[in-house]
Amino acid sequence: MARIFECSINRKEGNINMAWQTPKTNWGQPGQTVPIADDFNRIEGNIQHLQDTKETPAGAQAKAEAAAGAVQAELNMHKADNAAHVPHLGTTTNSGNNYSITSTKVINDGAKFSVKFNVAATGAATLKISSDGTARALKKPGGGDFKPKAGIYTLIRDGANFQLLGEGGEYGTATASDVLSGKTIGTENGLVTGTMPNRGAVNQNLTSHNQEYTIPSGYHNGLGKIKAVISGLTANVIKAGTTVGGVLGTFTSDANAVAGDILSGKTAYKNGAKLTGTMTNRGAVTNTITTQGGSYTIPAGYHNGSGKVTASFSNLKASNVKKGVNIGGVVGNYVGDVIQAGDNTILSSSTERVIESTTMKKGKEIRMLRSGTFRFKINFRYSAGHTYTVQFYKNGTPFGTGVSTGNSLTADIPVVSGDLVQVYAKGSGRVYLEDFYVRVETVAEFTIS
Repeated sequence: MARIFECSINRKEGNINMAWQTPKTNWGQPGQTVPIADDFNRIEGNIQHLQDTKETPAGAQAKAEAAAGAVQAELNMHKADNAAHVPHLGTTTNSGNNYSITSTKVINDGAKFSVKFNVAATGAATLKISSDGTARALKKPGGGDFKPKAGIYTLIRDGANFQLLGEGGEYGTATASDVLSGKTIGTENGLVTGTMPNRGAVNQNLTSHNQEYTIPSGYHNGLGKIKAVISGLTANVIKAGTTVGGVLGTFTSDANAVAGDILSGKTAYKNGAKLTGTMTNRGAVTNTITTQGGSYTIPAGYHNGSGKVTASFSNLKASNVKKGVNIGGVVGNYVGDVIQAGDNTILSSSTERVIESTTMKKGKEIRMLRSGTFRFKINFRYSAGHTYTVQFYKNGTPFGTGVSTGNSLTADIPVVSGDLVQVYAKGSGRVYLEDFYVRVETVAEFTIS
């Protein structure tokens, strides 16, 4: 059996309540072109539901009256609460810094109000409202005294005082001279325009010792410079070795050098003035003087100490200088023509001398009057069967090697004037010294003893 409509039965009330069903909205689409009984039942049921739930005029009137009553109640509460709105009390009168105003409005603790002050205060001020009857101090939020200007202000009662509203606190201590020119600050006296000069970048040179520059008052942007540029402060006028203001001095008052006293290519300072040397650098100069009285002129300029001038005379040697004479450090040994040993007999002695001694004993002697080398010869004989020795002596000292065989002895002996040349002999028997010869290449004079 087809469903005619949906409903719920409230058993307690005994009423049948139709329920709202979702409308169908796809009519005309494929398969949805012909309504059936359920569709009509849904439509009729929804119509009945709308009929059952519609607002009646009496209901609507009751809701409107209820809403109006709520608004009126809230308005009455606002009117009764002084803190919910700010009444304006009017304009004050004053006696100095003590202000008064007539008002029936009672200002309780925490209540706000506005008032117009007729003139500006010059110090700590009070305000008395007639409805209160108490002169109360005017204060800022931070607790400081509020000195009103002529104008309207909003206040709140804060216990025993009236406190200014709408101010951010203290203004600070800055005055016009503390604020850059052209800029403004808020003060108790209103906006104040700064008077501090804007100096920007100040530049100044100090040109004399102990000169001062007073930095002008005002704002400086940090780019200005004060420079010490002392006139005349140069190295050549400052004592050498002394630093003045970072300048090392070169001035010396006792200097006397000129350019010619300074090596070429080098520089120096004299009394603060720079000099460039002109002295020639000679390095190591060498020269030789070869004649007696000759000289060498040392050239002007710098010499490095390694140069030498030598006196060197040809043929200046001992053999060319008289014996015993010192010439420039050369001691002579020349005594005349040099005598050389040879085979020319210049002296001889045939006187026989007999030596009969087993020790060396002088048999013959000659004193030399000239220096040179002479050849001496002695002929001798000896007893048969005996041994012997014959030897030359000079000045009592054996010279050369003696002989123990043969019948003669020859020796070249160098002598100087005054030397003695002697013949000594010994033997186990007799030794007979016979012919004694002196032989040279040239003739000389001798004394034979």
